[in-house]
Amino acid sequence: MSDYEHGQALRKTGFWGKQGAGAIILAKSTGKFLIPFRSSYVEQPNTWGVWGGAIDSGEDPKEAAKREVQEEAGYRGGDILMIPLYIFHDQKSGFKYYNFLAVVDDEFTPNLNWETENFKWVEFGQWPTPLHFGLKALLQHSGAAIQKVIEKVRGSETVNESDGEPKIILRENSGEIKKGDFVKIDDDYGPYGGNQGKVIDFVKMIRGSQGMRRQRMSVMPQVVLRISGVEDAIQVPLSKVTKFDWNIGW
Repeated sequence: MSDYEHGQALRKTGFWGKQGAGAIILAKSTGKFLIPFRSSYVEQPNTWGVWGGAIDSGEDPKEAAKREVQEEAGYRGGDILMIPLYIFHDQKSGFKYYNFLAVVDDEFTPNLNWETENFKWVEFGQWPTPLHFGLKALLQHSGAAIQKVIEKVRGSETVNESDGEPKIILRENSGEIKKGDFVKIDDDYGPYGGNQGKVIDFVKMIRGSQGMRRQRMSVMPQVVLRISGVEDAIQVPLSKVTKFDWNIGW
């Protein structure tokens, strides 16, 4: 996608591009993290964040984040190990941001440009302020996984992609829906279409229709769901949800 298309997405959703990817960088030789200070010319200016940007059309999130480490941060060293971390998902717009831990051999001096005003190599937990909301969320959700990587690095152990956060892979299941199952609401079902949720109960809705001579009553089975970003449980016709299985992968 072009910058124009990314800008169009920004005007619609408040996010640069339809999807984004980025990374914080860990130097194995020192155990320190490289983070950028965002300039006053970008969204959420004058905050400490991650190296990242929009994902181009057809681009894999890991490759997009690796590209940002090389292009935006200017890393020109050896191999980069990309460890998957927390994925931010804005339910309202559908925007996703894929976070990674980019592990390199040594510290380096990154690029500074109109997007990035400053940088710091810091110890885990000694984060400067103010932090970008995305980096705050990343540390909140993936802090434990990052610390485990640091422990392995300091112990001269081998680090690999599986040291990151597991990805949740959903596979459709045609079996009977029960309490506790994970389901997806059909895309065409009103404001909640496309959302995923957990079944907490079942109810029956009685619906009447006026005929020529008498009123006909029908029973519509409903599932009661909890979905992310909605405080109260919602009811959805059973016919409008599809069951999925949870599968953990990397």
